[in-house]
Amino acid sequence: MENLWSAIDTTKILRTPRDILKEQCNYLNEATGGKVIAQVKPYEGKYQSEHVLVGPAWQIRYNNPKFEIKDFDVQSQLGDTTKFVYEFYLASKAMSKYKYRIMFLYYDASLYPIGISLDSSISNEIDQSNREFRVNTEEEFMDILKRILGSNRVASVITNLLSLNED
Repeated sequence: MENLWSAIDTTKILRTPRDILKEQCNYLNEATGGKVIAQVKPYEGKYQSEHVLVGPAWQIRYNNPKFEIKDFDVQSQLGDTTKFVYEFYLASKAMSKYKYRIMFLYYDASLYPIGISLDSSISNEIDQSNREFRVNTEEEFMDILKRILGSNRVASVITNLLSLNED
């Protein structure tokens, strides 16, 4: 019998977007002596806005249907998913029940493109026109992640969480 799996290259393992975020979590942990913690955790809730048909039934059926976006904020509690979905947030060693959610990250087995649902205050600061968007490559992801983690909003939350750790 012939091996039909000849295209498999087990030496070429890629970094997933989740792996990249975990690396950044480690850097923050080192920089703050473990007082402020970044976490990437699987998420099973709703992670993006819904597009809902609106208008009378006849209009929806016979004309061009109109859609309304049912928006949400990443800080709110949400519902179910079918992709690899992660929440990325900041927490404090001193306040174990608090978390500041930066974004949701979602993708499928192809890894890219990835979808991001970003906190609105960060989105506004970094001039990202939409809170929900896609990035197509690891390079694009690293670029947007640098802008997100370097934002004044994230720096302010980290500073505030560090301040709460002071005795």
